[in-house]
Amino acid sequence: MDSRNGGDDGSSWRTMVVRVWSEPHSDHGFRARVTMEELPNIEPSVVFATDPEQVLNAVRDWLSHPAEPATAKPERARD
Repeated sequence: MDSRNGGDDGSSWRTMVVRVWSEPHSDHGFRARVTMEELPNIEPSVVFATDPEQVLNAVRDWLSHPAEPATAKPERARD
């Protein structure tokens, strides 16, 4: 890793976003969407959850698999 640029040396990278919200009229009142991106130019995986344990399982599973080396650096968002 290259600490000068926040650890992003382009050799491998992964992104996980967990979005959680409340739905008071549903059975559990809990909803979540977990989006996992492994490599650039590949569609991210998405998991929907209705229970906090499902989210934790998705995070544990994702963390237990090391990142594959990236073949290309991701493009940065442009202003």
